[in-house]
Amino acid sequence: MSEPPPIPHFQPPRVKSSSSTPGLLIAVAIVVPLLIPILAAILLPALARAREAARRASCQNNLKQIGISCKMFAGDHNNQLPQNLSELYPKYLSNPSVFVCPSSTDVVGDLNSIDSWTSYEIVITGADEGNKDVIVIQEKHEDAHIPRGMNCLFADGHVEFRRSGAITPAAERGP
Repeated sequence: MSEPPPIPHFQPPRVKSSSSTPGLLIAVAIVVPLLIPILAAILLPALARAREAARRASCQNNLKQIGISCKMFAGDHNNQLPQNLSELYPKYLSNPSVFVCPSSTDVVGDLNSIDSWTSYEIVITGADEGNKDVIVIQEKHEDAHIPRGMNCLFADGHVEFRRSGAITPAAERGP
């Protein structure tokens, strides 16, 4: 009986290591730091827009809570809305942070009067509850949010964002 021929030892083909191509490492070291600022320039504005959208939504929620509190107040006061927001605190709305828009940067004032440190103002006190076109409460500053505009609470209870210039200032509207 003859012996089978010996099996030659299998050796995989040699692969060049990355250390044998230093030019590639240098190129990666140059390109990656250049890409980081480009990606940041693309992503940061999108993140800022998302953050402002969240603030605007929180502000709208604040106005909805204030609107519900106004309806509760009106129920206790012969369907009359409050003359100022301080009439809502603390009986109808116990959390003072609801009176401050998250986008507001200048809410500082006398802590004894809620009207001096709130972001919102009552515009019309004798509005018909069902009127969807009458703004009852709005932000104090017309450019409270980006893009420039403010949130407004309407007599029917809905809240919407209005761009600057689309709102008649409270002083011109009257009661």
